[in-house]
Amino acid sequence: MDVTREARGADLSGLGLIANPFVPPADGSSDTLGVRLAINAASLRLLSAFEASVDDGDRKPIVVEKSPEIPDYYNIASMARVFGAVASGDPVPGILQAYVPLDMMRLGRVRAPLAVVAERISGPGVGLTIAAWSRIALDQADRDLPEFEPIADVVDELIAEIDTDPIAFTTRIFGEVVDRREGAEDTEAMMRIAFSRTDRLDTDPEADEATAMAEPEAIAEDPTDDPMAAAFVTPLGDAPELTEGDESEPTDEELAAEAARKAVEEYIHAYTTEHLSPVVTRGLRAFSAQGTDSMAQELKVTKAPSKTLVALLRFAESRLRLGVLLYDNFAIWPSVPNELRHKIVATFSQLRWSLKDVGVLVFMITPGDAPEVEEAFSSGRHISWDFEELFRVANAGCAFDRAGAERWLVSAMTSGEMPEWGDALIAAIPEDAVIESACAALGAAIETAAATGTLPDPASIVAAEIVRMEPAPE
Repeated sequence: MDVTREARGADLSGLGLIANPFVPPADGSSDTLGVRLAINAASLRLLSAFEASVDDGDRKPIVVEKSPEIPDYYNIASMARVFGAVASGDPVPGILQAYVPLDMMRLGRVRAPLAVVAERISGPGVGLTIAAWSRIALDQADRDLPEFEPIADVVDELIAEIDTDPIAFTTRIFGEVVDRREGAEDTEAMMRIAFSRTDRLDTDPEADEATAMAEPEAIAEDPTDDPMAAAFVTPLGDAPELTEGDESEPTDEELAAEAARKAVEEYIHAYTTEHLSPVVTRGLRAFSAQGTDSMAQELKVTKAPSKTLVALLRFAESRLRLGVLLYDNFAIWPSVPNELRHKIVATFSQLRWSLKDVGVLVFMITPGDAPEVEEAFSSGRHISWDFEELFRVANAGCAFDRAGAERWLVSAMTSGEMPEWGDALIAAIPEDAVIESACAALGAAIETAAATGTLPDPASIVAAEIVRMEPAPE
């Protein structure tokens, strides 16, 4: 379900590119071309690392090194570009990204990313995710579950229904994708209820971190003693199983259709509890009962946040390709007490391994701000956001910067290396070319090669009408 580059028509992948680095995104920016391409290149370096994490299966942490000498504007603009690209799925589709500023850890070292992931999963695309997970439950059916027998004869039909129209399947079985069903609490009230429920639980249960992967049954996720456990799973006015308010009695056909629907829902709930997480099952119940807002809050309530975080990313992986936990705001690290620093680093290390099959950690750090984190993940993928070419290309109509262009091209490569055809292509640009004209020619050469299935041809650069810089007056 729209998770591959091929499915998005990403023909640049044949050149090893995730995007054309010489064509700035249409983001409405008023910055000069050089600034826009430098910002875009920084974002592409991180997006390329996401793609590489998917392609090679190595989920080693990613460390983005921010320069202390560059104004925050450029880091923020690059991050905004990453967020926009992930949200649109262009140029890197199938990524679930959770942005976790360090100060958010007051919620808990794992509860902080869990809260963000819960919101992201319950947001746009949740109907597709529910359908994708349901397909797995049907295609890899657990025939030992008693809930399977009533649907055994219609499994193939249900899979075909999902393949034909996944949103229609989700709507029929679980209910329409809406923020709040009729009668549900407003979002602020839901958040207060969720906070009060979570507040009764251990913020950072040690047993959870110690056993999340080694002993999956050692700590239960489900807070069965929660006095408000039914707050978000109580069906309301337009939940799918309710028929109250209908003026006429349901017909035999309607009753049979409802029974068949309920059987499918109960099997998927049972499968989810057995093979994924009871918390995700509660989230599905909350979706059906009250809508996506309630689902998001329900997914945050767990006695074992590490286990639940892994389960949520596995749930998302049924449709997407990679979960990303992006940690930022390490400027406050020096003010964090020493003991807490060690606990945070230990949590990062535990998450790195417990999420290795479903997600990757990203640290946005200015070198020197968080030495313990930098040392712990020194072997990760390192990406530089130093914008070293920025001031050479910042002015409109400035001279083409060959070193900057080489850097931009490498930034867009999933390999992180200069392609064999790259040096010759850039070398074809005249020394005195104007940046706007030169980048237009490079961008056109790459687009033509992608469209024709060939390699970019330096001859096309030579043939292009490239504007030259005016000679300096004597």
